[in-house]
Amino acid sequence: MAGKVLRWVFLGIGIAILILVLTEIDLVWLFTQLKYFGWLSFSIVLGIYLLAFWLDAVSWTLAIEDIPISWIWTWRTFAARIAGEAYNALIPAAGMGGEPTKAYILKRRFGVDLKASSASLVIAKTVNMIALIAFLIGGFLLIQSMNTFPETLRTMAGLGLSLFVVGTTALLLLQRFRLTSRLALHLAKRSERLWVHRTLANLEEVDRIFVKFYQDRSTRFGCALALAFANWLLGMIEIYVVMLFLGHPIDWSMAWVIEAATQMVRTAAFFIPAAIGVQEGTFLIICGLLTGSPDIGVAAALIRRAREIIWIIIGLIFATVLNKNP
Repeated sequence: MAGKVLRWVFLGIGIAILILVLTEIDLVWLFTQLKYFGWLSFSIVLGIYLLAFWLDAVSWTLAIEDIPISWIWTWRTFAARIAGEAYNALIPAAGMGGEPTKAYILKRRFGVDLKASSASLVIAKTVNMIALIAFLIGGFLLIQSMNTFPETLRTMAGLGLSLFVVGTTALLLLQRFRLTSRLALHLAKRSERLWVHRTLANLEEVDRIFVKFYQDRSTRFGCALALAFANWLLGMIEIYVVMLFLGHPIDWSMAWVIEAATQMVRTAAFFIPAAIGVQEGTFLIICGLLTGSPDIGVAAALIRRAREIIWIIIGLIFATVLNKNP
């Protein structure tokens, strides 16, 4: 009950931020720009996002133990991922709210062991975060080279990046050195309950999968990392294309900075469903600093939001179909 109340509170905060952002721009001009964008341009944006989803599905497939890299398995992970990501966008849980859905679909529909699918989700999330750090570092260096950003914003970007690096490093070390099962083993020594030791056995098996992936499957790890980084680059390309079709072209460095800032803020605002309002506010500020036109930033953010809504709807359809009896 309390979780539902908090969810509505956070959603209300996001909507309030969105309304505040919209009061800062010329709404008539905004709707004119969105009308100018056109369906063909929007279809290209949807296509870029589809490619990003597919690359992410391949990256995840690489992390699943004993699963071959094939079209059929990539399609299966794509279907499970798009269903889970719909819940990730709607549930304020740091992008983890839909992960159980992905594991459940892989087990129930495609027969993947639950421990293997759960471990692969943690690995895929870690790989994604490592790739995001590399992308954010590039954005941070570009921010430092641009005189349009105030010193306070540069400092905040550096602090946010540092915290992100620390959190990702801790997550990687937990997997690489079996820290979870070691801690559980220490606690299990004080209990003789059967469920405690059964849980410990499961944790040890999951940790074994982690270590095997990072130690013995370095090629898969490298390929998954490259695909995850390419996924973040597609986000930059999407922004470049959106601004181009809006009639306000920007260079690649600006597109990189906008995407990096957006992803960092979205990560920090994990408690707000779909980062509603927060994403639009980020575009308003960053595009205002880079282009001198905060309004065009909000137009770009709303196009991205429309794209996101469409994919959430598609994801919920996939979830409904895949959760039916096979």
